[in-house]
Amino acid sequence: MKNRLVLALSAIGLAAMSFAFVFGPQSLTVVRGQVVSGNLGSLLSSDNNRLVVRSGVRVTTYDNPIDILGQVVCGQPNPSSIVLRIEDNASTSGLVEYVEMWNWSTNRFEEVYRGAIPTTETARQIAVPNGGRFTNSGGQMQIRYWVDSRGPVLTPTWTVSLDELTWDVNF
Repeated sequence: MKNRLVLALSAIGLAAMSFAFVFGPQSLTVVRGQVVSGNLGSLLSSDNNRLVVRSGVRVTTYDNPIDILGQVVCGQPNPSSIVLRIEDNASTSGLVEYVEMWNWSTNRFEEVYRGAIPTTETARQIAVPNGGRFTNSGGQMQIRYWVDSRGPVLTPTWTVSLDELTWDVNF
C-alpha cells in the first residue's frame, strides 16, 4: 500500500511539472556579425559556455552590426506565460540589445525587450506580455536578437557574449 501511494504521488508531481518548460533556440542564423566562438548550444543555459559575436560590417545605416534569427518549437500554442532569460555582456559600453518575437497574427516582429548591454555579465528575466500571440498552431516561435550602438562607442569593432538566451514557457 505504501509503495502504491508513493507511485501515485510521484505521478501527480510529474503531471504538475509537465506544464512548465525551458526552451532555447533550436536553430540559429547569424544574419550580420561574425561568430568568434560558441554555437547554438552555448545559449541553452547559464554555464559560462558563450556564443561570442563580433560586430559586422554595415552596408547602410539601417543595418544592425549584430543581427541573429532563431527558431523555437515549444510544441503547444497559446502558452499562459513566457519569461525570456538573457545572460550576456559586451566588450564596450554604449550598446543596446533588442529582442523581438514574431507575431503570427500581424506577420511581423514585435519588440519584447530593449536595454543597454552591461560590460559585466548580467542575467535578466523579462516577462513577455500576451505570450500566446508569439506561437503558431504548432507551437513554433521565432526570435530576432540584434544589437546596435546607442551611445559613444570608442572601439570600431566590439563583441557581445551571450551565455543564455532561453524562454520559460508555461501552459
